[in-house]
Amino acid sequence: MTVLSPELKQKLATPLKIGNFEVKSRVLQSPLSGVTDLVFRRLVRRHAPESMMYTEMVNATGLHYVKELPQIMEVDNNERPISIQLFDCRPDFWQKQQKWL
Repeated sequence: MTVLSPELKQKLATPLKIGNFEVKSRVLQSPLSGVTDLVFRRLVRRHAPESMMYTEMVNATGLHYVKELPQIMEVDNNERPISIQLFDCRPDFWQKQQKWL
């Protein structure tokens, strides 16, 4: 078990600012493909209620071919703050996928 110094505990408890966006905790749950589904995020939220959450990484090209929101992008209204990480190598698909966001 790792023991955190009092200084580090205090630093982790301060808000993290990204531009004008502020997250109450510096503890972030990273996006992991095949892992960070809705059930996993609910479990993390129970133990770290102020942390920033991420969905699984989503391929933007794949979104072009579906009519409904993919299950891996499912977000609960109680999951704020949350981020959806999109990835792709085709710039033309980025603009087309804004309808999902």
